[in-house]
Amino acid sequence: MFRTLTFLTLGLISLVLGGCGYSSSTDPSVPGQGKLTLANGQPAKSASILFVPVAGKGGVQCGGITSNDGSFTLKTGEKDGLVPGVYMVVVKPRITNQTSEEEAEQLEASIPHKFRDDENSPLTVTVKSAADLQIQLK
Repeated sequence: MFRTLTFLTLGLISLVLGGCGYSSSTDPSVPGQGKLTLANGQPAKSASILFVPVAGKGGVQCGGITSNDGSFTLKTGEKDGLVPGVYMVVVKPRITNQTSEEEAEQLEASIPHKFRDDENSPLTVTVKSAADLQIQLK
């Protein structure tokens, strides 16, 4: 189970680090960064955050990885930033082969399953211009 989860997480990370979205040089991207916190207000550290465009409402898939203070910078393809639009936000724990089993369990427990659902996460954001996003997993 742990190995399967690790490989799935590594796959998501490679998509996020690669930018995970198509963006042409004509897409009007804006800077996008922010802070992700847990329901208790603590930073969501070591998490992958993915912005999935809501059909028909603009946007291009993009993502990032949170640092220890919960901050993140979004990338679309190779470029920093994101295209304005409405997005569903998916958050998953970032578990690598260097993550201890105890740490992996803590990361897994910190992010509720409803926010990990690639198709039905209840979290949405609307981006119209440069975004300093403050997102709390409640």
